[in-house]
Amino acid sequence: MQAQKRLTEMSSQSSGVIPVISTSQMADVLDWNFTLLKNGQKRKLGLLFYGSPGIGKTEIIKKKALEHGFPVIVIQLSAYRPSDLAGVPVPDLNNKKLEWYPPDFMEWADFPKVEVKAEVKEVLEPEHKKDWDAVVYFFDELNTVPPSVQGVALRMILEKRIGHVRLHENSFIIAACNPPNEVTHASKLTPALLNRFAVYKVVPDPDSWIEWAIENNIHPYVFSFIKSNPNMLYRRSDFEYEGSFLVTPRSWEEVSNILKGAELQGRSIKDILIRIDIAAVISDPIAKLFFAFISQLKDLPSAEDYFLGKVRSDEILENLRDKDGDINNGKTIFWISSLSQSYVKLMKVMESDNERKKLANMWWDFIKKLPEELKLFAVKTMKLYAVSYTHLT
Repeated sequence: MQAQKRLTEMSSQSSGVIPVISTSQMADVLDWNFTLLKNGQKRKLGLLFYGSPGIGKTEIIKKKALEHGFPVIVIQLSAYRPSDLAGVPVPDLNNKKLEWYPPDFMEWADFPKVEVKAEVKEVLEPEHKKDWDAVVYFFDELNTVPPSVQGVALRMILEKRIGHVRLHENSFIIAACNPPNEVTHASKLTPALLNRFAVYKVVPDPDSWIEWAIENNIHPYVFSFIKSNPNMLYRRSDFEYEGSFLVTPRSWEEVSNILKGAELQGRSIKDILIRIDIAAVISDPIAKLFFAFISQLKDLPSAEDYFLGKVRSDEILENLRDKDGDINNGKTIFWISSLSQSYVKLMKVMESDNERKKLANMWWDFIKKLPEELKLFAVKTMKLYAVSYTHLT
């Protein structure tokens, strides 16, 4: 239902020539196309996703292909010349003709080498690799490829081959590229190549990224800040040495890694080295906003104190309000995350059903007082933590 709603919204978001979709809608588009592929309904066109670097295009493509059981073969065409892909002619003296030997990096053409996560490896690597129903070939950063090599991509789509090596007969081509002003040595894609793709412009989606962040253990400081400041998920500003300084979802993931690393070492967010590291990733102005936001979170009551009865839910709600009396979404999401994590830890050590029931009811007593959007977020968060609801009344 959610996917259908997002796909319906897509029609009203077109800008210029191509439709504009969010990262969550991109995932829906891939789901739909991979379902068709699984059912044997081939599309003649490939898919081309155009959007800024660091917003998650590559990861979404890999993840969705793996979810549907298709191997993903990533091809960086910009690293090769046409002659590299054609192979080397070798004389066949017995038959008095030349054979073309493909380079070793093209072994995957007949027996694909697959990028897989360990937990799904057994699903994606059957005994006979040619038995795969379909193979996804992914051209990353397609507009960094010169026109001479773009012809190779075109032949892959039209003839299912590179040079003299035939690809999997049920191949599906997906490509991604970045805006020309955000790429070094960008090449204009030829009309013939573009005509072989369904083209989508992809933009960051803060809400779906926050869901992803919780699921992937991103530090609560980070996704809470993005909830309060969604325009900071992707930010571009002038930088005196390199033209543009990009702050992207990839940057925020790195900030999370810095924060978690600091905590493991027992270092404070006030540590000057930690602050410099973070500023180097997201720029000094955004880092100052981020640190100011974190300082507000330090004043909130702890979730542990709430479950111990040291502070009431109404008192916490007052702490979560802005000066104008409205609930601050960022602060509230941080506190919901802390509350849910504490709930999970305490549930594991509770010895009786009565204790668990009391804990669950305390969690719900706070959540039910939130606005509907935040209430829904709290329930989603608990689902992501794989928490049972059996003790809720």
